[in-house]
Amino acid sequence: MKLTDLFPLNHIRQGIACASKKRAFELIGEILCNEFTDETASETDTQAQENPCTECLFAREKIGNSALGGGVAMPKGRVEVGDKPLGAILQLNQGIDYDADDNREVDLIFSLIIPASLCEDCSALLPKLIALFSDKAFIKQIRAATSAEEIFAVLQTQDNALDEPQTASQTEPQNEPQSAPQGE
Repeated sequence: MKLTDLFPLNHIRQGIACASKKRAFELIGEILCNEFTDETASETDTQAQENPCTECLFAREKIGNSALGGGVAMPKGRVEVGDKPLGAILQLNQGIDYDADDNREVDLIFSLIIPASLCEDCSALLPKLIALFSDKAFIKQIRAATSAEEIFAVLQTQDNALDEPQTASQTEPQNEPQSAPQGE
């Protein structure tokens, strides 16, 4: 799955002022709530219940801290509705206390919400995302971005790099014997 599919432009916030992990989860819930609503619930039921995205992030965070280190966190959660995984990116203008193992404040949050029916299908995706979000060069580009559009462009570049077909010289070693020069 492409990063730009997981994190569409309208789910990216740059330069956000946020005072706590709780508020960050609430912001993520606000960004994603319309994507993961139970269409069978009445409007009053929907207004009365908590945001399912925010709830699932808090529930999952109780199991274990989602900080990856280096000022980056990847909170994730599972909801009962939805037909595709979606995420949100928050680039904070100032780091927040996140109880990270490295004691560093978090200023980049890559959140992912996965419908329960797709959790098994997405199990291979999570380690790849964790590796990418731990890559210092990638994170440096995200931190340097000054708009949501620039962050999205970094995601597009990463998607394009993953889509480029490898040439035979990149995938197969060149073990062909070279012919000796022939005399006249």
